Amino acid sequence: MLKTAWLISYNLASAAGWAYVLYLALVALADGKSAAEAWDTFGFPLMVVQTTMSFEVLHAILGLVRSPVFVTGMQVASRLWVVWGATYYSAASQRHWSLYLMVVSWCCAEVPRYLFYVANLALPSIPYPLFATRYSSFMVLYPTGITGGKDFHFLF
Repeated sequence: MLKTAWLISYNLASAAGWAYVLYLALVALADGKSAAEAWDTFGFPLMVVQTTMSFEVLHAILGLVRSPVFVTGMQVASRLWVVWGATYYSAASQRHWSLYLMVVSWCCAEVPRYLFYVANLALPSIPYPLFATRYSSFMVLYPTGITGGKDFHFLF
C-alpha cells in the first residue's frame, strides 16, 4: 500500500511537473520569445523535473518497479547529460531554435507516460486514449526530441 501510494504520488508529481514545463514552453513560443528567453522561463523547472527522474533508477534498484536497472540508468543518464551536461552549460544551446523542439517533444512524451503509470496503479484498466497516446506518440516524439537535443554547440 505504501509502495503504491508513493509511486502514484511520484508519477502524478512528475506528470504535473512536465505539464508545467510544457505550459511555460508553449506560452513562451506563443509570445514569440527567443529560445534564450524561453530557457530563462522554463530552464529551472525543466532541470528540476528532469533531475527527479533519477528516482526511477532508485525505484528499479529497490524493486519497486519491474524496469531493468541498467536500461533505466542509461535512459535517465542520457537525459541528465543533455540537460545538465549540455544545455545548462552551453549558452549557444540555450539560444538555438532546437531547444523548443527538444523541450516540447520531451514534455509531450512524459506527461502521457507518467499518467499511464498512474492509471496502471490506480484504475482497473487504462483508458484507451491514454494507452494509444503512450504507445503511438513516440513515433513522432522520439525523433523530434533527439533532433531538438542534437545541437550541442559547445562540443564543436
